[in-house]
Amino acid sequence: MRSLVLIAALTLVSPMLAFAQSGDEAAVLKVEEELRVAELANDIDTLDRISHPNYYAVNQNGNARDKAQFLELWKTFKVQSIVKENLRVKITDDTAVVTGDMTEHNAGIDRMLFTRVYRRERNRWLLLASMQARRSSPMAETIRAQSTTRGGLTLEEVRVGSSCVVVISRPGSNDYSVTPCSTR
Repeated sequence: MRSLVLIAALTLVSPMLAFAQSGDEAAVLKVEEELRVAELANDIDTLDRISHPNYYAVNQNGNARDKAQFLELWKTFKVQSIVKENLRVKITDDTAVVTGDMTEHNAGIDRMLFTRVYRRERNRWLLLASMQARRSSPMAETIRAQSTTRGGLTLEEVRVGSSCVVVISRPGSNDYSVTPCSTR
């Protein structure tokens, strides 16, 4: 009988725990969105309210800032748009980690990966730390040499950054192989 009561209690509590978890994730994502909107509007009051007193960040250029420097930056720094994608939230106790892709449009376009750490204090999530890293665009860096055909095979040299491969394919077929470029 005791195990039956335990099973019934777990059956009732488990959905509530899952809901609480998704509620926490939603609350963290809400603050993440508040951050995005506040940065676009240079809303220092909101940035101050949602950031932890011990906030610390490193941006895509390697510049480190504490909370006071972060707030000072956003008094004058203008961004035309911020688009966030592929957001993932991991929560452990009172700490949440949000990771994702972000594109900022300003004088140019910055594509970045980011990680933010939030801390729950007094039932609200505060931004504790942030790190951004510039994401290179492989398509922008790809250089394709002229294709050559030998013995019915097409050879194409493809360079991405300092990496190089040769793609060997047979026209009209889905067969291909990839090998490192020769060091000649």
